[in-house]
Amino acid sequence: MSQSLNTSFTRALLTAVVPAVEVAGHYVFRDAMVTHFHRDHYEFAGPHGFHWHGHAHDLYEARYKGWMAYLKANHRDLWAKIEAGQL
Repeated sequence: MSQSLNTSFTRALLTAVVPAVEVAGHYVFRDAMVTHFHRDHYEFAGPHGFHWHGHAHDLYEARYKGWMAYLKANHRDLWAKIEAGQL
């Protein structure tokens, strides 16, 4: 997948998770930080001391995966709605 196509896709994923993050009372870009460690390894530092680290192609995908992991751990109902395509 070309880099621009991949970035467009991961930005769309992140856009899809924004409503759930806002319902949970957070702001996607203000309440979390993403750090790029090495090649395709990132760390997401979210609210309340939550951390996710793993593989992502870019910052958008890392932020999406981090927010999804946060929602799964702390707001399972919102995470389930996203997974089911209901939010």
